[in-house]
Amino acid sequence: MDGCPHPTRDDAVRRGGSRGRRADRDRRPEHRAGRRGYRSRLVERLTCPVICRRDDLERRVLALTFDDGPSRWTPAVLDLLGEQEARATFFVVGRYAEERPEVVERMAREGHEVGNHTFDHVDAAHERDEAVLRDQIARTTEAIRAAGAQTHLMRPPYGKDACRVARLASEQGLSPTILWSVQAWDWAEPPPDQIATDVLRGAEPGAIVLLHDGVPPDERRDCAGTVAALGEILPALRRDGYELVTVSELLAA
Repeated sequence: MDGCPHPTRDDAVRRGGSRGRRADRDRRPEHRAGRRGYRSRLVERLTCPVICRRDDLERRVLALTFDDGPSRWTPAVLDLLGEQEARATFFVVGRYAEERPEVVERMAREGHEVGNHTFDHVDAAHERDEAVLRDQIARTTEAIRAAGAQTHLMRPPYGKDACRVARLASEQGLSPTILWSVQAWDWAEPPPDQIATDVLRGAEPGAIVLLHDGVPPDERRDCAGTVAALGEILPALRRDGYELVTVSELLAA
């Protein structure tokens, strides 16, 4: 575990199409060849206790994480995970947790982990009022608990201003703050086979994989490609001998 460098959406020119995104989301980070495939170029090193992977594992175990739900696509994601006896961590948007509490309850009931992703998917790099951020975090925790789940993990939307978010979240008992080591840029709606390729090339012991089962309130897109890609990703990881666990299980392994 480390204070992790992480890719951002503003890194470099993204390949592949995107519909209806703001200009600063229309770029895709570069890749570099890693020991086991393509991994996102590391663009900054964080000195705070933020985790993007488990570095010291030889055992074939990794964590799939899903952001921005729950949504109408989340039940299909849960179905696919169940078919492969895989567990995952869902970083939920608080207002969506209030709208779909039964989905959050199902996540917990089926052995998955629920994390905090703020109430309105707030970009902390643009919101300088810490009282607002504290409220966003607190309201999301309340929504998760009201749905019958518990949470102790935090993930800042877009992975931005992670050190500050980690500090504010820890004040409310949420720790650690989690980023990622592998992503497929599925928010840009590439073809499902491209999503699967990016995940499978980046997979390695201790990886934390970022995918999306929902859409932020200010965006218009869908997650059908991610759901389709999971039909390839999950059995392929199983064939490669991976155990698919929650973030907390990964960190405890």
